[in-house]
Amino acid sequence: MGADVALNTFEDDFLDVVMQRTNGRGVDVVYEAAGSPDTINLGLKCARPAGRVVVIGLPEKLNFEVDLHTALGKELNIQMMRRSNHRSRPAVALLAAGGVPTSLITHRLPIAQAQQGFEMCRSCADGVGKLIFHFDA
Repeated sequence: MGADVALNTFEDDFLDVVMQRTNGRGVDVVYEAAGSPDTINLGLKCARPAGRVVVIGLPEKLNFEVDLHTALGKELNIQMMRRSNHRSRPAVALLAAGGVPTSLITHRLPIAQAQQGFEMCRSCADGVGKLIFHFDA
């Protein structure tokens, strides 16, 4: 897992580059984390037919236009993901204070094995419940 290309969106047309790099197919999975209606709709355009768009970003406006024609035409799987900004420090403090049972963590892997970890979670392999990655100094 990693980046094959980096873009300056002030200079490059993101959609054009995605389509060039995928021979017009589009990408398998789009992770939209900016939370802008424009980038959400751009993600729909960048996804391949029957692809997945994971919306992580929180739009400021509750109501905005979404290009459903593109999503329906491509039969996209749109997944909404809730995130908790600025909650990591309190969560770490709660864990350190023993407020969360560590028995909930079923697997621990080094970050170098991130791909295997994500595949394990996706397929629910090896009885995985909660997986954490550790970063060796």
